[in-house]
Amino acid sequence: MHEDLNQIAQLKFNKEIEDISKQTREKVIEMQGEYAALSGVSGVRSGQQEASICRAYIDGAERSVLSLFQIWVDLIRQRQGHLLRRDIAFIVDKVEGYARTKNGHLHKVFAQRRIGGIVNLMTQEAERRMYAVVAHIRRDLEIMVREHEAFPNPTIVKQEVPHTLDEQTSRRITRHSANVLNILIASPSDVNEEREIVTQSIAQWNATHFSATGTMLNPLRWESHSYPSSGDRPQAILNKQIVESGDILIGIFGYRLGTPTGAAQSGTIEEIEEFRKAGKYVALYFSTADVPRDTDWDQFDALEKYKKERQKDTLYFDFKDGQALREHLTNHLPKIVEEVSIGLKLSNSSQRENWGSRNKRLAL
Repeated sequence: MHEDLNQIAQLKFNKEIEDISKQTREKVIEMQGEYAALSGVSGVRSGQQEASICRAYIDGAERSVLSLFQIWVDLIRQRQGHLLRRDIAFIVDKVEGYARTKNGHLHKVFAQRRIGGIVNLMTQEAERRMYAVVAHIRRDLEIMVREHEAFPNPTIVKQEVPHTLDEQTSRRITRHSANVLNILIASPSDVNEEREIVTQSIAQWNATHFSATGTMLNPLRWESHSYPSSGDRPQAILNKQIVESGDILIGIFGYRLGTPTGAAQSGTIEEIEEFRKAGKYVALYFSTADVPRDTDWDQFDALEKYKKERQKDTLYFDFKDGQALREHLTNHLPKIVEEVSIGLKLSNSSQRENWGSRNKRLAL
């Protein structure tokens, strides 16, 4: 169908892969140096540290799969202006095949690292995350196609210029007039699976609520939205690239607080404090699952202390597993989006009525 675009896609993808591979190598080298300083004379890394390094490789693999997805979406849109339903299977076939290849490559990388018993655990995690990213892509494609089917004409048919703001805002919502809220997903490195659940929940919100509210949620993740830069602390660079543009922050914690940044206890904490200082919306979720035996207890104690501190000024929620987190987000996102949208004056009165009536129906 679009096979004649393969050469162009490959050229673009090769360039992206070079950048992603370089960033992954730099991240692994940085982590190895950090863990070497912690291990001292022994030079032996813990299972948790080895798992974190493996997850850096998985993060790179995820980014490469998402990059291939975006390249094909852009090329097809350039050709025909929008995605059709038949394009879903074509693009999914491309990214699914590449995801399988990356999964096999990760298995080899983990085996070569000679990390003993956690090889199987990390291989299983890689498989789950590759499956999850393809599922996420499939959902995104379905949303794109449904948007086009619902609003096939991006222009407004009515020609006369509205005389009042109410007339203007009462026009039928189209994908070109949607309000976009950026949601920053902030977390340490031990909750990658939960980060995927947040991304999936955002996609589900878009599919369920966009037509009624005219608001589209855009998940911001360092894996997909950051890019190489220099001249400042890494976290300060990330703040400029993605944190400052966020409207809502969803913070997820498992067993770690994260690595100090030079300005805060961890990158996640620095992002949360940036939002709090700016008066932006922060939603925090803490895992109550059983603590793994190889947990870094200093990290865990620091997290518990931070959680206790937040009791003074924050209403946060606990979750026992991924399903509980998903249920929280399904219940909370409509209310969070409504509050933030009204605060930013993104919604007119009719949209607020839609929100209110829709939330009542969902609660029944």
